[in-house]
Amino acid sequence: MNWQAEYQKRLTTAEEAVKVVRSGDVVAIPVYSNPAVIAKALANRLTELSGVTILLGAAASDLPWYHPEAARAFQIEPWYTSPYLPKPIRQMVLEKRSDHRICPSALLFKALHEGRPDARPPDVVLLDVSPPDHNGFVSLGAGVWDKKELIQYARTVIAEVNPSFIRTAGENFVHLRDIDSFVELPETEEFRPPFPAVEVSAQVKHIAAFVAPLIRDGDTIEVGAGSTSEALVQAGIFAGRNDLGWHTERIPRGGVELVRQGIFTGARKTLHPGRAVATAIAFSRDEREFVHYNPHFELYRVAYINHISTIAAHDNMVAINNALRVDLTGQVIADSFGPQMFTGTGGLPEYAIASVYAKGGRSIIVLPSTTSDGKISRIVPLIEEGSFVTSPRQFTDYVVTEYGVARLFGKTQRRRAEELIAIAHPDFRPELEKAAKRLFWP
Repeated sequence: MNWQAEYQKRLTTAEEAVKVVRSGDVVAIPVYSNPAVIAKALANRLTELSGVTILLGAAASDLPWYHPEAARAFQIEPWYTSPYLPKPIRQMVLEKRSDHRICPSALLFKALHEGRPDARPPDVVLLDVSPPDHNGFVSLGAGVWDKKELIQYARTVIAEVNPSFIRTAGENFVHLRDIDSFVELPETEEFRPPFPAVEVSAQVKHIAAFVAPLIRDGDTIEVGAGSTSEALVQAGIFAGRNDLGWHTERIPRGGVELVRQGIFTGARKTLHPGRAVATAIAFSRDEREFVHYNPHFELYRVAYINHISTIAAHDNMVAINNALRVDLTGQVIADSFGPQMFTGTGGLPEYAIASVYAKGGRSIIVLPSTTSDGKISRIVPLIEEGSFVTSPRQFTDYVVTEYGVARLFGKTQRRRAEELIAIAHPDFRPELEKAAKRLFWP
């Protein structure tokens, strides 16, 4: 049977496709997926189902299962929450009606591959893909992430067909035979940038001025998610550099333009020279056409991209990541306020650790010195009780605020405290100095 006939055989409606979900099933929606039509059809079955676990990578649509009345039918378990998400899921997280998943994707799928009994594969996967190409392969679009493994291990795979999806090199494809059902959208899906543009504030410009000198020609770069770290890209921290390369979880907004300008050539990369490598890409409408079918962009599964050994194998690896708090010992908190989850770890732990192991590597943690209202210092004596350490102090290298650079690697607690107090907001330095004397001096 040719692929066109096979595809037609697997076409169905969203309502028909989701009938395979049974009470007690585990349903996964990967990161960088938004199969809104299929997901809504499943969410609408809330009176028919009970005890269905929804594993969410990062939600992008407002659906009935986020509301309290759906709790009997659906237990929502997000891996990553952020301000980009629909309001109901943020409310669910705040009210603790959901349970945050804790496990790096690289380790989770290693456990599945090894058959560990505590690593249950999903029963059903919902995701979106491109239409098949002339050989019957569909693209996974702007993000590969954990999609290939979820497709491999799931009992049933249901895909929403999105004609606006890009195609790239790397591992960004599966054959239509790997997908059980396809649901075509009733209308052509209008392209929407995967993530909104970020604001380049005066504060970000000051931080950028301190980060820029830490970047050298030929470096391989990772930029993590965050309002400060991503804004630095558009604030010009890479201007005037030559032969930089991307190896990052997600190429941030502005990163595609730097490839187009010839600043990011990847010419000196240890792995995948000449290629911009990630598991996902954020781009504007104009940049989409530059990425589409461009062989210089390669997307791979997150289990490879974020693996510590892959990252550390790059000479001159520089990781730039966003933090919410840093304490005076160098502990980095990037995903919670106390015990309340705010986002998720993403790839920060792997990149912060692996980059300092890389030959010539550096880890740079960036954050404003205070909260947006200026009332709370983000440099704190000790982490707040109940907060979760995203990256341990042993691997904290550079910390940068709008007041300067703290160089922590290899330094004692006292020297670290002095470095961090010097880049705190001046209004908070006296109380930080007092706390440091109490904590670290006799």
